Amino acid sequence: QKTEVIGEYQVKDATSMEASSRLLIQKAPPHCKSTNHLLHSIRKQAWEVAYKHIYDKQTIHRYFLGECIEKRTWKSANYTNEETLLICKCDDNDDDDEKKEIIGYARWGYTPKSNSELQSLYVLPTHWNLGSGSMLWNDIMTTCHRNQIKNLDVWVLNRAASGNFYVSRGCKRVGEGDYFIGHHLELAVCYRWSPLSSSSNHYHPG
Repeated sequence: QKTEVIGEYQVKDATSMEASSRLLIQKAPPHCKSTNHLLHSIRKQAWEVAYKHIYDKQTIHRYFLGECIEKRTWKSANYTNEETLLICKCDDNDDDDEKKEIIGYARWGYTPKSNSELQSLYVLPTHWNLGSGSMLWNDIMTTCHRNQIKNLDVWVLNRAASGNFYVSRGCKRVGEGDYFIGHHLELAVCYRWSPLSSSSNHYHPG
């Protein structure tokens, strides 16, 4: 059974400004080991580039091997809905799931007419600055509006540039917490989106 496509975009190819790529957004299949392995790899590659000024290579390597204990001073709520969205690159006329290249993902939870939390959003560094992250964000925003979500929280490291991504989409800084990997302490910041405070939720191609 083919995976349902819930969003489709055409963007400039990273290797040639004259060529274009077809990107699809779809829900990740549940309990799929191969997909989870790919998402683990995407997250690791994103960390190695985005956090290279925060963590050395050895720390990141040990963390993704499970050798460093992760701790945080905030707690995530339990939500009635949890989903992982994939963004996939594919040929123009080929929707075969086995031929799609997963280039990023977002994982989040929400409760209709209540609150939500974006737990992770990562894109392969080779596909940064093409709007892939915005596409995932836009789909989450669509679901938030459809389900009358009151707010969406996302925690990021204070020294990470990703905070700018959320601020540019109308999120407000509402809290702080401590994030540990082993004995390495970093300040984490909570950004919050809400329908009333945000006016910049949509991706504009080009």
